[in-house]
Amino acid sequence: MSIITRLSRTGKYEKIEFVLKLVDRILAGDDIFDDRVLLMDTIEEMYRILRQLALNSKDENLLTAFEKMAILRHSLQRENVFDRKTLSDIKPVLLNTLKERNL
Repeated sequence: MSIITRLSRTGKYEKIEFVLKLVDRILAGDDIFDDRVLLMDTIEEMYRILRQLALNSKDENLLTAFEKMAILRHSLQRENVFDRKTLSDIKPVLLNTLKERNL
């Protein structure tokens, strides 16, 4: 495996781990996310990261996580509703991607 391939794969999984940490902090009720603007910006950033990873990906877990994040983003932006269930559904899907990496 070339060094370029290893570096690009590492970046992918580091991004997934970053999104997972954000998901955990939001679900834990971290006070910082009581600020609506910060919450929306964080959801938007997670959406962008997952979109980048899902583009041209054949990983069903990434595609599912992106789809759920898009739904969450839409409900927050358009309907002003934050759906914790949708966010909590993203976590196991991303964890599956990380597990598959270690297989």
